[in-house]
Amino acid sequence: MKKVRIVVIVVALLMVGLIANLQAATKTASVAGNWSATATWGGNPVPTSTDDVIINVAVAYDLTTTTTVLSLTVNSSGALNFSSAGSGSLTVTGNVTNAGTIAVVNVSGAANIHTLTVGGNFTNNGTFTAYSVDDHLNVDLNGTAAQSLGGTTATVFQDLTISNTSAAVTATNNFSIGQDAAITVVAGIMTVNTGATFSPGTFTVSYTATVAQTVADITYYNLTFSGAGTKAIDAGSNISVTGNWAVGSATTMTSTANVTVTGNITGSGAITCGSGTITLGGNWTNNGTFTKGTGTVTYNGGSTQTVAALSYNNLTLSGAGVKNAAGSTVAVGATLANSSTFDMAGYTLTLGTSTVNTGGTIRFSGASNGLAIGTGTVEYYGATQNVATGTYSTLNITATGTKTALGNIITTNLDNGGASNVAAI
Repeated sequence: MKKVRIVVIVVALLMVGLIANLQAATKTASVAGNWSATATWGGNPVPTSTDDVIINVAVAYDLTTTTTVLSLTVNSSGALNFSSAGSGSLTVTGNVTNAGTIAVVNVSGAANIHTLTVGGNFTNNGTFTAYSVDDHLNVDLNGTAAQSLGGTTATVFQDLTISNTSAAVTATNNFSIGQDAAITVVAGIMTVNTGATFSPGTFTVSYTATVAQTVADITYYNLTFSGAGTKAIDAGSNISVTGNWAVGSATTMTSTANVTVTGNITGSGAITCGSGTITLGGNWTNNGTFTKGTGTVTYNGGSTQTVAALSYNNLTLSGAGVKNAAGSTVAVGATLANSSTFDMAGYTLTLGTSTVNTGGTIRFSGASNGLAIGTGTVEYYGATQNVATGTYSTLNITATGTKTALGNIITTNLDNGGASNVAAI
């Protein structure tokens, strides 16, 4: 009988211990105070990596190092304020769900960068404040399975880093990036679902992986590619960059993919075009290899633009800004469509199967680089030049000096402008 009692007592103690362990797996902040204070957690130990954390009151994250918890829930009555005088950070291996407030609280005279690392889903139904004068709260999504950015509130992040190397991170609700901020896609994919909106502000999104990455089909301000991994823009994408596109990695525009850039295209990464279009409002100074595919490059800026010395399939020039050739040869394999002023200076223009210069002007100043074009205006403005034989619509001679015809010339309109010696024409 005594042995039975002992067994019952042992089992009872084991069950009590098991229940205690299960209870220890959830830490609830029920008394306002510092994260580091046991009183905040009802006298229980401060949360650890095996604990699900629930916050029902105002909690000041006062740690100056990084701690890890299993999950984080901030209820509507709760607040988690990152307020340490150092760069205290929090890693959550599971989900973060906020119905209250998560905020960074500026410490006078300090410049502190805190990081909230999330391994699961980030759901914001409350207030999320990631910027306070000098202090920032950055978010890093580093899960190993699919993750989502969601909730009922449009979240404004400070720096947002996507370092999930295994699966996509998908936005299911509107989000944007705040002041002096950036998105860095270290690995994986960022996707914005239909119905959700990503607001680019005036910051940079960087894709930096050393392995292949797919570029999200969204609107960016500045877009930067770096790292050894190829950056792929999928077929059917219509990416818009309202600032500059810095291409520092090999980039492939698959099939019908399109990219529109309001600013400049820079960098030294190779760009491979499919059958889509690159539209550029600024200058092309990228010095990487360009593979033209069967696509089109359009320069449509309202101010002066630099046209890269590349081999194009289709080249379209439009807009009020003068288009200046940047180097020795601009080659067009298929169609040149120009409705702007295209200044070749002394460089070589190689035409393809079709040239449409209606409403446009193509200018030459080299000794023998001019071409006869049957639409629009062709202007010779060098000092001493050979005028190409062939048919012109309008031929303008606008500089003093000898112009020598290389053969028969047919033109509907001839304007010798201010030239004082055109006797050789």
